[in-house]
Amino acid sequence: MKVTHLLLALGVSLSALPQTHGYGPRGAAERVLFWLAYQAETKLLAVVPGYTLTIAPGCAIPPDRCTFSRLIIHIWAPRTDLTGDVRPTTAQLADFDSRIQHAELELHVDIEPPPRDESRTNLGWLMRQVNTHKPRLTNAVDPGRVVSGADGNFDDALRRVTNPIAQLHAENLKDPTNADASRKRIVENGRKMAKHVAFMRSQDFEKFRLWGGREDIKDPERGQFMRKLRSMNPDLADRIRIQTRQVGSELGGTTDVLDIDETVRSYTGTPPKTPEQVRAELLEVHTELMRTENYSQHFSALRAAGDASSTSGCTNPISVHPLPR
Repeated sequence: MKVTHLLLALGVSLSALPQTHGYGPRGAAERVLFWLAYQAETKLLAVVPGYTLTIAPGCAIPPDRCTFSRLIIHIWAPRTDLTGDVRPTTAQLADFDSRIQHAELELHVDIEPPPRDESRTNLGWLMRQVNTHKPRLTNAVDPGRVVSGADGNFDDALRRVTNPIAQLHAENLKDPTNADASRKRIVENGRKMAKHVAFMRSQDFEKFRLWGGREDIKDPERGQFMRKLRSMNPDLADRIRIQTRQVGSELGGTTDVLDIDETVRSYTGTPPKTPEQVRAELLEVHTELMRTENYSQHFSALRAAGDASSTSGCTNPISVHPLPR
């Protein structure tokens, strides 16, 4: 069953699911992705007659375009779980623009001196600049200021933010003689960043599903999935072992994800069940968990990020099936 069909069967609208904004390293990655999409539109303005801006259109009036720090200020929103959370000022971000040396024009981020171990991806350097800045730049965002029409719906903004990257790639293919290096870099980096954002959302989702939020104690019995399985189907819970596999990102990091095939193969019981029967019973656990706020919130964000990475055209996008094969 496709994820969309599963949600509809539950009577769950994706837009109605609780939203989870990206904070910390995850929020830094998403802001760099927003920035790459914004830069893609800068290029599209020059090559597509009458192009309509969709990424932070209120940040500046063309032909003016925002700097990275101005974009961050523009899309900022207060976190509802913090008191005294105030929008950063231009003065507070002056050092930020200085550190990135106004690399916003092309964002190949050829900034000296990048750490030697990041010579293969300076995007990692830029993400850390965002994540470590004081005051914090990675609190909440206003979805409608990120993507036009996504008012109040962060997942919708995340899902649609890579459309300009895909369109710029199409323009590059249409007229390769005029597709300069900066246009190609924006597409390449946008795809890498979209896949990394999906990777981080997968990491976040699986941390709760597999380990109950504690990656330092990797005990499946603590995870949301196994606890729900034990309450719904204790016999099946006793006859399988949760199996995982590792996935990684080009921009660094690995995470454990549920390996459903190996988990199904681990089943031992009498009378025997077919793999399809075991898989169907495990899917029922996911269906029930989708009725809980925390699980549905993280899965919806993962699905939005997965859609964004697929739209960007990245290779081998992160799987967003609830029980990936």
